Amino acid sequence: MTNLNDLYYFSVLVEQRSFSAAAAVIGVSKGTLSKRVRALEQKFGLQFANRTTRHFSLTEAGEDFYRHCLRVMVEVRRAEVAGQAWLAAHVEQERITRPADVARKR
Repeated sequence: MTNLNDLYYFSVLVEQRSFSAAAAVIGVSKGTLSKRVRALEQKFGLQFANRTTRHFSLTEAGEDFYRHCLRVMVEVRRAEVAGQAWLAAHVEQERITRPADVARKR
């Protein structure tokens, strides 16, 4: 299975249109970001971006892959929100239970 972090890294890179800017947003080095994107490309045997020191653009395959990454990121965020909502609803209902005889002893 593809690492979800790699999909996130790629989507931020596309949004920022720059390895430097994307690395700063994510909080990783440019080298790490470049390595992860290269690993994605190698995994699928596709080139997702044309890059030079001054220019970044997506290939057709990269544009298609990015659209799928966006959908994945939306679903991950929905899962996070659902998990947080579930936790908030159930934490309020938590009760500490103990046997009645323990409760009477103080």
